[in-house]
Amino acid sequence: MSFTLSAAKGVDFVDREDILKEMHATLTDPKINVGYALYGKRRVGKSSILLELQRRLKKNKKVVVVYISVWDLVENTLEEFSLKLADLVVEEYRPLLGISHKLSNLKKVPGTMVHKILSEMKIGVSLTEEIEFFIMHYQERKTSSHELLDAAFTLAEKFAKKTKTKCILFIDEFPSITEVKVNGSHAGEAIIRKIRSIQEQQKNTVICLSGSLRHTMNLTVFTSTSAFYRQLKPLKINLLEDKYIRQIITKELGRERITEDALNTISNFTHGMPFYAQALGLELKRYHDKITEREVKEGINTFLENTGNILFNNELKQLAPKERLIVVTLSTKDFTSYSEIQDDLSGEISNIGTFLKSLEEKAVVEKSKGGEYTIADPIFKEWVKRRYGD
Repeated sequence: MSFTLSAAKGVDFVDREDILKEMHATLTDPKINVGYALYGKRRVGKSSILLELQRRLKKNKKVVVVYISVWDLVENTLEEFSLKLADLVVEEYRPLLGISHKLSNLKKVPGTMVHKILSEMKIGVSLTEEIEFFIMHYQERKTSSHELLDAAFTLAEKFAKKTKTKCILFIDEFPSITEVKVNGSHAGEAIIRKIRSIQEQQKNTVICLSGSLRHTMNLTVFTSTSAFYRQLKPLKINLLEDKYIRQIITKELGRERITEDALNTISNFTHGMPFYAQALGLELKRYHDKITEREVKEGINTFLENTGNILFNNELKQLAPKERLIVVTLSTKDFTSYSEIQDDLSGEISNIGTFLKSLEEKAVVEKSKGGEYTIADPIFKEWVKRRYGD
């Protein structure tokens, strides 16, 4: 096992066995055509669950898993998402269909040669035409974004039917799909309904989604008016139990090297979030002797000053100016109620409620049943407090 700041899988993966077993059993059952919607706090391990499940499902010849993360988009357009999805579908199905060339290589082939090369692969006229459609778009850029999206999902469905497999599409960070651009504007909520209308016509393709943005996940799956209501099974991904946070640390560093006080400090800092356990583990690897509470505190400071500055500064910049003011207030002062926040910022923000709601929808702020507001990520809060506190 080694510490990682990317999604953990294989020997780096810890816990979640009940979730993995349930999803594995459902997704490999040919009689069940239901997917999942994973939701929970940021950095709680949703991506790791999807990638670990993809790794395990590769052993099953009756299913093919295609993983795509909306956060991996560079241009952040619907066209880019659709083309990337098509690329990944072709890549995952290449071994089953005997496709000898990657789609990325076929893009470079002169138009007059594309049909000949695809015909020689003996994958059938229908699939030849589907692949050729994307290659022609790469070369001529004449297809609309919505047609490309339709074609990408159709490609997965046709490949699955041809190979008598179930195609499982893992779409990570799905809520951000509403932010992709179509003709220069955000796709908005309509893109969720569009994907639902495409997918409901398919018999061989199943979708599994993940996301932390409450508003978009509500639009997607939770309420009776949601696009995927009763089509996807919601699964909440909770914080890791303390014993699993300790396991992440001790599996790599060795239990004998770490004092009990050090482990307690690690647990208190991470708040059950595996990402922070991995990140702190990376900082602690540089110590070769006994790791005590002092070394852990040094590691926390180094993480917040280095990785934290990059990670959290970027997240803060993505918020609107007035949202940032609220985040700083909640992080640096003991205010938790609406009235306290409003009184503190009354000279700078008149409509506090609008921005608090927006921060809730972005999963930056949480509101308790008692009406108290808190920063959802306590480590993010600590970084803001250190940077902007008195």
